[in-house]
Amino acid sequence: MTKKKDFQNESLAEITIDPDVLAKELSFEIEIDPLEQIDEDSFSKENLDITLECDEALKLLKGNREERIQGLRIFCEYRDKRSFPLLIPLLDQPCPVERMSAVYALGRNPFPRAVEKLVKLLEKDDNAYVRRATAWSLANYDNQIKILIIKNFLILDQVVVSQDLHML
Repeated sequence: MTKKKDFQNESLAEITIDPDVLAKELSFEIEIDPLEQIDEDSFSKENLDITLECDEALKLLKGNREERIQGLRIFCEYRDKRSFPLLIPLLDQPCPVERMSAVYALGRNPFPRAVEKLVKLLEKDDNAYVRRATAWSLANYDNQIKILIIKNFLILDQVVVSQDLHML
């Protein structure tokens, strides 16, 4: 007479595993490995597209005002260290849209040597939008002293804007 096993009380150590069944199950899992389904070329292609777009933007920054603004839009979105020497001179352009875009691009592409120029722009630019963009840009730099300057500027600028509105 054979003894009936109590499967509910059986421990894992007592369970026998058929190696053929285990190998068959593992082969199904290996065939459907989701990591192998990732297209490696899509990552390198995306980086290549960004590099090509930044290459084009560098050329645009050397063009006329409209081309420079198009180039600035790209550097407001992407980081590229090559943009720095072309961005700094744009802070002196007479067009406030161009200055503001250059400021945002420098916020996206922080470069420590730009801080002094940005602080001067924050303190002296006659356009409120440029000053606010500069405050945002400086906040992306790792320098606590600049944060205090930005805070004081925003408080002062708010008072000036309020006074201007009351005069209307």
